[in-house]
Amino acid sequence: MQADDNNQQLSPHHYQQIAEMCTDVIWRADLQGRLLYVSPSVEQVTGHSVADCLQKGIFGHLTPDSQEKARRVLEAEIERELSGAPDPMRHRTMELQEYHNTGRLLNVEICATFERDENQKPIGLLGVTRDISQRKLIENLLFQSEQRYREQFEKVYDAYMLLEDEMFVDCNVACLKMFGMAEKQQFLNQHPSDLSPEFQPDGQRSREKATQLIQVALETGNARFEWVHRDLLGHTFHSEVQLTTLRQSGRVRVFAVVRNVSEHKAARDGYLRLSTAIEQTAEAVVVLSRSGEIEYVNPAFTEVTGMGQEDALGRPLNMFDGGLQERSVIQECRQVVRAGRTWRGTFATHDCNGKLLVLDSTVSPVRDAEGRTINFVAVMRNITSEMTLQKQLRQVQRLEAIGSLAGAISHDFNNLLFVITGSVAQLMECELTQEQRGNCEDINSAAQRSSELVRQILTFASRSELQAVPVQVGSIVKEAGRLIRNTLPAGVEMRMHLNDNDAYVKADPTNLHQIIMNLFTNARHAMLDGGGLLEIIHRSIQLAASERTSLSLKHPGSYVELLVRDEGCGIPPELHERIFEPFFTTKDPDKGTGLGLSVIKDIIAGLGGSITVQSQPGSGSTFRVLIPQCNSVGKSGSIQNGELPRGDEAILLVDDDSAICRLMSRMLDGLGYTVHACSSAIDALDRFTVNPFAYDLLITDMHMPQLSGEQLVERFQAIRPELPVITCSGFSSARCVDGECLESGFLCKPISRRDLALAVRRVLDATMVLQ
Repeated sequence: MQADDNNQQLSPHHYQQIAEMCTDVIWRADLQGRLLYVSPSVEQVTGHSVADCLQKGIFGHLTPDSQEKARRVLEAEIERELSGAPDPMRHRTMELQEYHNTGRLLNVEICATFERDENQKPIGLLGVTRDISQRKLIENLLFQSEQRYREQFEKVYDAYMLLEDEMFVDCNVACLKMFGMAEKQQFLNQHPSDLSPEFQPDGQRSREKATQLIQVALETGNARFEWVHRDLLGHTFHSEVQLTTLRQSGRVRVFAVVRNVSEHKAARDGYLRLSTAIEQTAEAVVVLSRSGEIEYVNPAFTEVTGMGQEDALGRPLNMFDGGLQERSVIQECRQVVRAGRTWRGTFATHDCNGKLLVLDSTVSPVRDAEGRTINFVAVMRNITSEMTLQKQLRQVQRLEAIGSLAGAISHDFNNLLFVITGSVAQLMECELTQEQRGNCEDINSAAQRSSELVRQILTFASRSELQAVPVQVGSIVKEAGRLIRNTLPAGVEMRMHLNDNDAYVKADPTNLHQIIMNLFTNARHAMLDGGGLLEIIHRSIQLAASERTSLSLKHPGSYVELLVRDEGCGIPPELHERIFEPFFTTKDPDKGTGLGLSVIKDIIAGLGGSITVQSQPGSGSTFRVLIPQCNSVGKSGSIQNGELPRGDEAILLVDDDSAICRLMSRMLDGLGYTVHACSSAIDALDRFTVNPFAYDLLITDMHMPQLSGEQLVERFQAIRPELPVITCSGFSSARCVDGECLESGFLCKPISRRDLALAVRRVLDATMVLQ
């Protein structure tokens, strides 16, 4: 029942699919050899079209000798059927030669059987044709090796023996030497099995097998086989035996020529082991002729390069010159190996799919017994990923260096901007003429813009850990747009349509900057030559359930949609998925790493969103990013309009920049606080140690000589743990988003009077609630 159920699982349609997927050629013909069906793989194997094969039949492309052999076998099988000896399980396998479409010869193995009707009568032929050219090549190499060893053994005298009635009646001296005998009498009147172990390697008794082989020689005139002999001392050895029937004067004898092939067999077995190892190794092995043309490649070569073995044969060494390196590399390789030395280096090229391929290669000469170079062998290992990772590491290290430099500069720059913006804000509280007030507003606007630029630079060179927080997408798109606008070439126009600026997503700001800047930069590169329109559309949308399913989106609510359109060169449809693969790039080697889109795709997926592309060559591209929308963060205690909160508490202010100390002192004094300012962390610690309860709040810079802000806070709170603290820094960090502080006890420089007033009041009020 199980067998019946199994047979019922495959329909004719299934068999059709299997036939069309098979790499061997599956065919069906009538008894005259006319093809009724041939699988599509015939084109891959023979180069002939299906139509051509159907027209010419099973014999059409065979060589004349193979045609004759195939017809003879078919006629014999048909005659055997007609003689009343049908065998439904019978099939015949034969090796033939046929012509490839290019004219070269193919060695093929054909396995065929009769197709039968319900009465088991033959009505046609079913067969499978397999290309065994590679196997024949190996066999020829083995045969050549055997020939070379055979020439060496021919220098040694063979053992000659004469048998009659299965007993030895004569031999030569070489025979006695082979078996370790001193005189002929020791050899005569023995059966061949007496000079053999009890069993041969196939498990058959030596006496039975020897009798059978002698009988074959008597019936056919000769027999050739391998045998295991045993000498007088009991040592076994492998031999090659040729039996020939001699008929003279009514006597029938068998003449035997025995050659010791133990060394040859060991060499052949070694060759087979080596061949098997080469076939199964993970590294590509290439054998080249003395002129540098490929004669053999192992299966790993196809896995590494994507090139079939047949396509590689006959091609020169410079096929590995992909134009990605200096031609001197190939020339150097040729010079070194032709001088008889081993060359080691790398080849940079493309595989059959156009992907970058870097091969760590060793090319060595192969010498014959006389030391003459007869071939070259190359062993290649794919190191593309390692090389790309090294390049990526160097890029990361450069970015880290830039980030360190940007951070150091931004600290000092933000301190200077703080003094400028704070002083201008205080100046604008005075009575000014309209012109003076306009000048102050211009100064303040320029300073604020400078502060934004510093923050943008630090965003891309961020050294802080990434934190997902509610972020207003529109503001980041604006910032990125301002940055990219300054780099656009002449002829490129940028338009931004930013709707729903209140739309928030939960993400790290650095990641959002990275996504937007990468898409902007790619659009810019696409229009470097032809110019055009760069359009950015930002809005909040609702997606239908069907669209969410098609995009594998799980969030049921609103989404923030970002569209980046360009009128550049466009992307072929077959590359729409591949551009998101790591290390894939359509740019020149010095223009891109192939990591940008793959990285932002991972970032967007991590946010629960998706990225897709619509593009055609010559029609530009549109990248669509969807990210789940979230609620914005309410700002506790914020005051948008009206008077700023005031107080009368005592504040200890610490900053190594005396100008900032004076500025913040004036700000806090104006809000009613009593300020004790110190430009030295050591002086502040000494003052606090004398009277720790004289102060209600500590405001300190984070980056100071002698003691950092963090160290100073630790010293203060070791004395008075409940002391409220506000820290300030010119370094942007994950605690600031779009200039807004995410922690009540931290302020990003430059600090506005409003932010300072709110932060001080918030921290002091929170402390009173806790107390």
